[in-house]
Amino acid sequence: MKDLRSKIKRQTELLGLVLNEPAKYLIPDLAMEYEIDDLTIKRDMMDFRSSGIGIHSRSKKGISIDGELPDGVIKPILESYIGTTIYSKSFDRATQSLTKKIGSKAIVIMSYLQRGIDSNKKVIISYKKPNQKISGEQIIGGEKSEGKFNREKLDGRESVVQESDERKIEPLIIYESEGCWRLLAKHENNYKQFLLERIQNIKQTNESFPKHNQSEIRELFSGSFKSYLGKDKIEVKILMDTEWAERLRPKLLLENVSYSPAEDGKVLLETTVNSFNEIAAWIVSRGKGVKVLSPTPLKEMVLKLAKEALENYE
Repeated sequence: MKDLRSKIKRQTELLGLVLNEPAKYLIPDLAMEYEIDDLTIKRDMMDFRSSGIGIHSRSKKGISIDGELPDGVIKPILESYIGTTIYSKSFDRATQSLTKKIGSKAIVIMSYLQRGIDSNKKVIISYKKPNQKISGEQIIGGEKSEGKFNREKLDGRESVVQESDERKIEPLIIYESEGCWRLLAKHENNYKQFLLERIQNIKQTNESFPKHNQSEIRELFSGSFKSYLGKDKIEVKILMDTEWAERLRPKLLLENVSYSPAEDGKVLLETTVNSFNEIAAWIVSRGKGVKVLSPTPLKEMVLKLAKEALENYE
């Protein structure tokens, strides 16, 4: 089993290298990279050709792929690779979405990031932020953004659109949340998350970074549904109908959750979160039977979101 995992990992990363930089690598280069013989690399290439991938090594010109990868092979390759490197109970929807949006580039992005994680080597990514209308200061994630901007006309009004920018990052963990593959990385001494589907290009570097404290990384996830990460610690109390409590109790929503009996058969849920944004949206989506007791700012955010949702039907 270990040999099979090693083979799947090597073959996918080989494919990612050749897709991203055609004709750069000779067979001996890759054999040296993975500490195997040339014949094994040739067998890997034969395996790819048998699945319809036109990968070839031409004398002194390196390895390249003729044409595009067949549509039916990208998702299975990614699924096999994810199964050997990333541990998640639910990744099929995220993989399907990533494959649909960026095609074979998904193999390049995923394999380059995982190589960086495995070897503690920094990577350089070109990352595209979503287009946003801006009024006043540009704020993203509660912080001023220092990205590049241009202006364009939208519905007759001038708006600011953020372009992609290049960043050198320390990749730490690839994980799935809300149907999307995400990367937790360190950039300019801050922990940040990136959506893999928005990484436009990626380059390897030989610049090492120190191994990160795993307990510190786990701490970032402990108060989050994984789509927003941060170091803030906010204590939250929510009153729930018994029916909701029984439905949710088996599910690990957050790592630090306690349930206790309350009046009228209701249940008090207490937890610690690192952002109001995620849990407020989650509470609104539950509807009747889930009520915020504290803190007040969370109550206000829930009411605001609920009113905005109702306005869609006025």
